[in-house]
Amino acid sequence: MKRQEAVEIYCMDQDHCRFTLERKQKKSRENCSSIQDGLTHQMEDEIWEGIATREIEAPEGTIWELLSDFGQIQTWHTSAEICEIVEGENNKPGCVRYCAGGGRAIDGSPARWVKEKLLTLDFAGRHMTYCILDSSYGFQDYRASLSVMPGLQDVMPCVADEPNALVYWKFEMKSLPGVAPQELLRFIASIFAGMMYNLERAVWRSEETSAPLAKAVASCM
Repeated sequence: MKRQEAVEIYCMDQDHCRFTLERKQKKSRENCSSIQDGLTHQMEDEIWEGIATREIEAPEGTIWELLSDFGQIQTWHTSAEICEIVEGENNKPGCVRYCAGGGRAIDGSPARWVKEKLLTLDFAGRHMTYCILDSSYGFQDYRASLSVMPGLQDVMPCVADEPNALVYWKFEMKSLPGVAPQELLRFIASIFAGMMYNLERAVWRSEETSAPLAKAVASCM
């Protein structure tokens, strides 16, 4: 698959997260809507590729356990008022989830919603890929991967006292007419930063709940 060099690169930091966005020309790619029909076709598009990362003081397994449950994001993300599997079986490639939140529009419908299809899920490798089939955001041909990997401690053990996990999110989508890259970057940053905020607090709540139990068990031994 041939590509031209990136023509524009944008970067920003927000709420302990780091973001980059590149605008590129890609000569051929798969269309996400055609994936739904089991088809592929060639096209030439201007696309945006983005990467977001966030390091969290928690074991990789703890973070991955929450992120990998494709149809249960509402159990830890407060902005996800609804998350349900509408096609297939949860955590099986090909299943589709519908998520909605952000309050209600004037007509009573969810202010924000998205239908996403799980493409691959590697529990051992802590990696998944998915695409957007439809959404209120207007994204086209959106595909993403989400991974959890060792954080700073494995590289510089003397720096971190607790195990760290790095959440690595990469996406690709067709450019949006009339939307400046900086505007998209700020919007994506708000989504990812909010997700990481809720994820981190879900881990903290889990630790607070498990600590008294562990202490009680230890006292009985």
